[in-house]
Amino acid sequence: MKTPDPRTQTVSLVLIISGVVLALISFIAIIGVWSISSVLINSALPLLNRAEQAVTRLDDATQSLDNRLAAAQERIQAIEDRVTATGLTLEEANLLRIALDRLIGDELMPILKQVGDIINTVVQIADGIEDTMAAVNSIPFVNIEVPGAQQYHELRGQINNLISTVQDLRSDLQNRKVETVQELVSLVTGYTTRAQDMIASVRAPISATQTQTAELRASLAQANATLPVRITWSAIGLSLVFFWMLLSQLVLIGVGWALRKGTPFLGFRMVGSNG
Repeated sequence: MKTPDPRTQTVSLVLIISGVVLALISFIAIIGVWSISSVLINSALPLLNRAEQAVTRLDDATQSLDNRLAAAQERIQAIEDRVTATGLTLEEANLLRIALDRLIGDELMPILKQVGDIINTVVQIADGIEDTMAAVNSIPFVNIEVPGAQQYHELRGQINNLISTVQDLRSDLQNRKVETVQELVSLVTGYTTRAQDMIASVRAPISATQTQTAELRASLAQANATLPVRITWSAIGLSLVFFWMLLSQLVLIGVGWALRKGTPFLGFRMVGSNG
């Protein structure tokens, strides 16, 4: 067996060292792929669950908001119906003004306070969902469209205007002197018509937001169910690629070893290695 020349020995050493290094890198990469996939799954699923729970709370709060607005709408309509009843005398109108003030203070304002508290909660949840979904969409394979929280801030502004309108009606009932029945009717119906329009403008988009939250919740549930499978299959694919690289480096090491020893490798004798 002919001893390889120095140049061949150098080439063989380079092949062996590079093969060992790359094989080690491939092996570490395989371990890393599965470690990263495990971390992704273990961190992504709780985040998805938290987002889904927040969306459910948002939907419940929005439904509660709509129910309270409907109750306020009924009270406002009752106020309007009472003041527009036929056959009202001026004396009855003055008594009714006191009764309406009590109705607003005892029945309508508590409902509107609940509405204000609920919309503040809704805004807080929506802001939290927006932040959480930014983290969710940073997860590989996840890209879910998120309704903006700005629409809930706009609803809060409209509700605050509604509460101010009712407060103004109560203040006018307490302080303004009414000379005729028609003056009382005009005073009250002017406010109640405006309030009813405001409630209608708030309740209309609530239905749209509920549709959006239902779609978001469905997307989150789907991601929750499919993400582990997608991550696992991706890990399998990458592992196969790195395993193929590992095998190719073993071949490279074998070639380098054969060059160094001047022996055949995989049934082939290296050129210039035999005498």
